Amino acid sequence: MEKAYKTIILAMDPQHSALAAVETVFNLAKNNDARVIVVDTVRPPTKSSLFFSSSAEDVFEMVIADKNDRIRKTKNRFLDVGIEAEGKLLFGKSSEVITREAIDSKADLVVRYMKGVQSRYPGLFGNTARNLMRVCPCPLLFVGNKPLENPKIMACVNAEHEVGENTVILKETRNLASKDEDWTAIYCWRVAGHKYLRPYLSEDAFNETINESETIHRNLFDQFCDQHRLGGVKDNLHFEYGDPTDVIPQVCRHESIDVAVMSSASQTHPVRRLLGSTIEGVLDELPCALLVVKQAGFESPVKGSPASEEIQHSGEALAKKHA
Repeated sequence: MEKAYKTIILAMDPQHSALAAVETVFNLAKNNDARVIVVDTVRPPTKSSLFFSSSAEDVFEMVIADKNDRIRKTKNRFLDVGIEAEGKLLFGKSSEVITREAIDSKADLVVRYMKGVQSRYPGLFGNTARNLMRVCPCPLLFVGNKPLENPKIMACVNAEHEVGENTVILKETRNLASKDEDWTAIYCWRVAGHKYLRPYLSEDAFNETINESETIHRNLFDQFCDQHRLGGVKDNLHFEYGDPTDVIPQVCRHESIDVAVMSSASQTHPVRRLLGSTIEGVLDELPCALLVVKQAGFESPVKGSPASEEIQHSGEALAKKHA
């Protein structure tokens, strides 16, 4: 059987928040005979900071030394058990350089912590995580404080969306699952504007509207199951009424789900940088890890540029200056 992941990027952090991500990659690499690229990122000091502070360059060199040491130790852990691994320190904005590395290395998966310990962003996911969701074309697995091993997975699908989006969600769900029994799916439906309709309809008329809508969505759900050949597991799937931003976290919590799988980017947005409304709504309510996928054909807005190359070269130059 062909392995799901051939190349996995592990995005490191010097704080304890990354330990679960390391263990998760260790488990995935063993199960898939995957190559691991251990990366960390750093922004070189600006020209102005170098001009106004005599210690800026020294501090930068200390940061580089510390990060390289952590990368080396983590890489060696994989090498010690026969897992192919390499380490890289990337210079520039984290979301951009990690995305560029994922593209260049043709990575099948990027694994990262949800939010760094020093992040000032409120909620469960930090700014870099949210930016990666917008721009990275390969699947992104965000891990909390619990390492994943044989996780129970919930695919969050929508029968009203394009077939291709659901196909990718189910494909990546199966890739991550150890066996078919380890995953399920959820489809949430609701009556658009029901809160506004309720005061203007009698109870019978309102209930009739709900029932008619349920019939329509049930038919869509049946078609979805047929399209994706889910007949054998259909009885185990969740067909739930309510706002998905409320229902998905509730069901994940009730079912002790370890990973939720969702599609992130709006393909109709001109620059393709918006997160979907559902994923935006659940990010800070999820009780589990999150696997973010893109539709086939997604093109990252992150491209090589003279500015990014200048940052890379300046960082490398400073790193080598006193090597």
